[in-house]
Amino acid sequence: MAGATPGFGLLPGDSARYISSRNSEIDTTGNTVIEVTWCGDKRRMFFEDGPIFVLRDDTPTEVVARYRNGRVAAVAADFGRGRVGVVGPHPETDQSWYTNGLTKRDLGTRARNTEAWMQHRRVGSCVVVGCDAAT
Repeated sequence: MAGATPGFGLLPGDSARYISSRNSEIDTTGNTVIEVTWCGDKRRMFFEDGPIFVLRDDTPTEVVARYRNGRVAAVAADFGRGRVGVVGPHPETDQSWYTNGLTKRDLGTRARNTEAWMQHRRVGSCVVVGCDAAT
């Protein structure tokens, strides 16, 4: 919904299904765990048919995470007088999300993933999300 077709146009670009992208290792729309590179670190996160973000080259964005095939998994971008952050996998999950035989052991610790996404600094009344943000 962050993209343009359909969506709210929150990003300088669009979004598409990760499982339909070239070299995607995921072939299900159901619950699974996916590996992403998040601020340079490999992490496993809950995933359920999440998007990739296809960004225009002419706009400033901060890519926070990439899928194994190199496509953008999480990004922060300017929007209006603020910023918007969007993510395809789910770093915020807890045990209640895990069904169909998935367990926290498949993922690692929720705290580590949530901390990675919520790492932020306040600038005025805005929260800026990013890899280099002070906590």
